[in-house]
Amino acid sequence: MASAGVAELTARATANRLIVEVEDSVAAAAVAGALAGRAWLKSIETDGRALHLAVSDLPSAQREIPAAIAAAGMALRRFEIGETSLEDVFVELVGGPAQ
Repeated sequence: MASAGVAELTARATANRLIVEVEDSVAAAAVAGALAGRAWLKSIETDGRALHLAVSDLPSAQREIPAAIAAAGMALRRFEIGETSLEDVFVELVGGPAQ
């Protein structure tokens, strides 16, 4: 499938992981709805007031997520770019869902 070092394999991944935290779970659900359908959004999950996103275009996500939160009148508490794991790379290579 692929043969390279860990750093190279994770750098090849086409999805970036983001963690975004807003005021509460209601705000998180509203933001998830506002972001649904964006071309750069690969997946989104909510966990309380946190959103876990996989995005294909990091610069667009970095511009549009805070703008969507502000447009909804909500406060952004945290915006973090996460590390791509080897599991993420494997799932992307084989095309199956993460377990």
